[in-house]
Amino acid sequence: MKTIKTILQSPESLLGAWVTELEPAGWGSDGKFGGADWKHQAGEFLQALSSASRDGLPDLGSSDSREVRNFLETLSRSMAEKGASSSETATWVFSLKKPLFARLNAASTDDSR
Repeated sequence: MKTIKTILQSPESLLGAWVTELEPAGWGSDGKFGGADWKHQAGEFLQALSSASRDGLPDLGSSDSREVRNFLETLSRSMAEKGASSSETATWVFSLKKPLFARLNAASTDDSR
């Protein structure tokens, strides 16, 4: 549980690292993913994930994770309406992996000291 709290602490910093991962893929440009809407959605997703992770790793099948599932369903529909492919939507979600693993690595390094 400590690891989850460490990973999700300072959501603004995590969001910034996530945005850094997304921008090279065309997010934030003047194209179909321009504007601040996707950044707002990223913040909402982190908030939902954080809420679902209060007691440790979330079980995405549990009622505690309903907000995460609902968010992802809405995101998928919204992105499809804007012309995003399923691959582009997956890129949006999975680009969070690198900043999350960087925090996990840093937390485990700190724990070993």
